[in-house]
Amino acid sequence: MTLNKYFYFCVVLVHLAGVIAWASSVVDIQSKSLSKSELSELAGDLGIKRGQTLNRNRLDRALKDQFQKKRFGDVQVLFQNQSKGTVIWLEGTRLRKVGHLDLSQVDEPIQEEIGIEKLIKTGEQVDMAQLKTVAGKIKQGLEDAGLFNSKVDVQIENSPDGENSDITFVVQKGQAQQIGSVEIRGVGKELSDVLKQRLRIRSGQRYERSNVQDQAQELASFLVTNQYPFASVKGLVEPQEDKSNSVKVAFLVNEGQQYRIVISGNEVFDRNELRGLITFDLLNQSDAAGRIRKMIEEKYRSIGYHFVEVEVSASNLGSEKIVAISIQINEGKKVLIDSVVFDGYWNSELGDPAKFYFDNAVGVLRRRVFWEAGLEETTGLFVNALRERGYLSATVTG
Repeated sequence: MTLNKYFYFCVVLVHLAGVIAWASSVVDIQSKSLSKSELSELAGDLGIKRGQTLNRNRLDRALKDQFQKKRFGDVQVLFQNQSKGTVIWLEGTRLRKVGHLDLSQVDEPIQEEIGIEKLIKTGEQVDMAQLKTVAGKIKQGLEDAGLFNSKVDVQIENSPDGENSDITFVVQKGQAQQIGSVEIRGVGKELSDVLKQRLRIRSGQRYERSNVQDQAQELASFLVTNQYPFASVKGLVEPQEDKSNSVKVAFLVNEGQQYRIVISGNEVFDRNELRGLITFDLLNQSDAAGRIRKMIEEKYRSIGYHFVEVEVSASNLGSEKIVAISIQINEGKKVLIDSVVFDGYWNSELGDPAKFYFDNAVGVLRRRVFWEAGLEETTGLFVNALRERGYLSATVTG
């Protein structure tokens, strides 16, 4: 919150409460957060003097100017009306440059995760709000590592010149938390039992947030690749009621639609390899059945099964909780290239034209396995190889 915004906020409260009369003179200037020298400096910057009345517009400009100078942070101007006049309370923190930054009590993994050295830099100004934010991040990092009830304080030692401050983060680590129990929620017993067998997290282990997140991701990935492409898993951590040093870990599962995919007729490719082609994005397409058919046929043709035929039928696609997809594959026979015939001029010094063609082929065509989709690229490479040998006007059609 900027200084001038805070000032307007204070003014609104003051007028609603009817506390201050701007014409009354200042009888005293006090502070709970600033030293005498800091209070005197800030009051002078804001133009507040004992025995003088406050000028609202002047104070507003002074607050804006103070924000631009960056001498003080979190400045608050509070008013207390008394019979003799107005007592002004100035609260804030003197902005100083960071001298020595002591992070010896902060574990290096937490330092790296937070990026403390980017948030607080030696030689740059810092205020208490920034330091408290970093302290809060350190505390959260400790709790993520299972060290609950940790305490993090900021120790500030100001230099005699009042311009620099040595900063130390004092850490008191809490007791390590253990996992008391692990639960699977949101699904029936059958699927719950399957997921429990996939758990790496066990009761008695030390709790760490990253481990819970990784486990949730692993369970979600398992579901996505095993007929639940829209599944999601969220890790929850709850206190163990009967034990203060342990927590309950629960995985909330949203299984989404279940896809029961039956593939038959395949011998060339393993069923799981074909199922791996059917992705979350593919099932979301309006013409998913047609895309699945085309994709599987292309996979077969890329290894020479040119006459493969695939039939795909899907029931309740995108509308029911359980979707059945049946894929029937008629692989046909693998097609080999018996010969390649070239008409037109050919220099015998180049050797056998067919061998020259296959030496420059792509994919399975190099092994004389027929792949229609690779013919055009192979022919282009064939022509380029001829031109590299000096036949700059070489062309091949057919």
